[in-house]
Amino acid sequence: MKSKQLAPLAIALLCASAGAQQMYKWVAADGTVSWSDKPPPPTATKVEKKNMAGGGSSTDDLPFALASAAKKSPVTLYTGANCSPCDLGRKLLRDRGIPFTEKTVSTNDDINQLAKATGTSSLPVLTIGSAKQQGFSSDQWNSALTAANYPATSVMPKTFRNPPATPLAEVKSDAPPADASTPAPAPAPAPAPAPGAQPGFHF
Repeated sequence: MKSKQLAPLAIALLCASAGAQQMYKWVAADGTVSWSDKPPPPTATKVEKKNMAGGGSSTDDLPFALASAAKKSPVTLYTGANCSPCDLGRKLLRDRGIPFTEKTVSTNDDINQLAKATGTSSLPVLTIGSAKQQGFSSDQWNSALTAANYPATSVMPKTFRNPPATPLAEVKSDAPPADASTPAPAPAPAPAPAPGAQPGFHF
């Protein structure tokens, strides 16, 4: 059955829907551009397959400069509940149009994973490629994003959606699973925040 051509708004809704899915884009014999979650017919040309993983949008849909920065220096934000600096950090990334993955920290397993991944037990933590920013400072975060070649102002399409936040402990590790009966190790003392940084959330 021939797929119905979708309007841009419908495409945006498909991109924003929950759950991982693949979308196909192609040019039909009559020249129309079609989108569908079903493979295109054999007569289709210029077939593209988009991965809409985790309910988010593919970085392939971003402007070239933004997509290049995201692929070279992916951004991950580590957050916790009732953490005002985490909220400020999330807002900064969204306002600047930065594609990012958010990992939430709430359980003992999450705390252990945070310590392994970032070397700290305080939040928020922002990683940009191999660079790390501990605690929220708008000046330092913006400088680090600029150094990673992210655009200074948002160029993100309105249809783009970051994937939903997921618990950090879902990240696969080579380490054996933590024993639920064993309490999490005591967190190391948090270093003094940098000048201008917001006090972070500590476990």
